[in-house]
Amino acid sequence: EAVRRAPDDPLVLATYAVALSRLVHSGLVPDEMEEAHAVIGRALALAPEMPEVQSALGSVLFNANENAGAARAFVSALTMAPSNAEAGVVTVIERLLAVE
Repeated sequence: EAVRRAPDDPLVLATYAVALSRLVHSGLVPDEMEEAHAVIGRALALAPEMPEVQSALGSVLFNANENAGAARAFVSALTMAPSNAEAGVVTVIERLLAVE
């Protein structure tokens, strides 16, 4: 509903992409990761310099088991807004770095 009402709002798109990717990652919704990637791509096209969108990209990639890309996106988000370590980004980066 939110995406329908605000199809050009990068934060709405980013939030939807993260939610979709989490559902796929948890096994609740099959075969929607491609849609999550497409939606986060739209958010990035609208606001590539928005740290919240970069953080959402990191979450989508992390949920898709694309750890290197996720780490790069999270680092980008933190570089854009170092005081805004939202949603456990630092913890996720530490986990990603421990895996590689």
